[in-house]
Amino acid sequence: TDRPAASQSPVSISALKADGTTPLVVTAPQQAAINAAFSVAAAGGNTNNGAINWSYAISEGDLDFLAAGETVTAIFRITVSDSKDVTITLNGTNDAPVNTRPATATTTEDSSVAITGLSVADVDTTALTTTLSLPAGVGTLTVTSGSGASITGDGTGSVSIAGTAAQINAALASVSYAPTSDYNTGAGTINLTVSTTDGVVTDTDTVAITVSPVADIADDTQSVDEDGDVTTNLLSNDSFEG
Repeated sequence: TDRPAASQSPVSISALKADGTTPLVVTAPQQAAINAAFSVAAAGGNTNNGAINWSYAISEGDLDFLAAGETVTAIFRITVSDSKDVTITLNGTNDAPVNTRPATATTTEDSSVAITGLSVADVDTTALTTTLSLPAGVGTLTVTSGSGASITGDGTGSVSIAGTAAQINAALASVSYAPTSDYNTGAGTINLTVSTTDGVVTDTDTVAITVSPVADIADDTQSVDEDGDVTTNLLSNDSFEG
């Protein structure tokens, strides 16, 4: 007698958001990855009265679209001489947001600098909050509104931007730092802290900012009588820092 052959076929895929009732849309490529992860094979030494093994293996990256609490239920049919359905439930976990930032930024005393290269991303969450903060007393941060994000603290040393990743990134494209008057970092740096949270997990990074000193030169005024002489120290009211 010929050994019976086993086959499998996908039956259905359904998905729910974290509230347990709202349907979650699963795209065609996502469905294809879920279906491809299921397989069947005859057990070792299988004969006419043997067994069929099934396995399910899917990469974490194929499930990044699932947020915490979201689920996908996939049903597969195994057919030998009759058939049996196998139901697999995939539970989503929260993926952390990710900051992208420049390692350094440089300006001179009393001069503003744009902080370019800032962006955030989160594969499974649309609502994020990014906070930019400086040490006390070293200056202020400015962010241009109009991106659709909610911005608080603009013009201070700590600015929060709330919205989608796209809205936050549009606001981050306009960030600038203005040092406090006459402030410089000397031979060191200060850290601009960038923190992004999805309400559960936070990614925190820093940008090292250098503020170089400059000489503060003041005008000099002296009076002298006609045919007279005057002696003065032209540098006495100037400041040479660094």
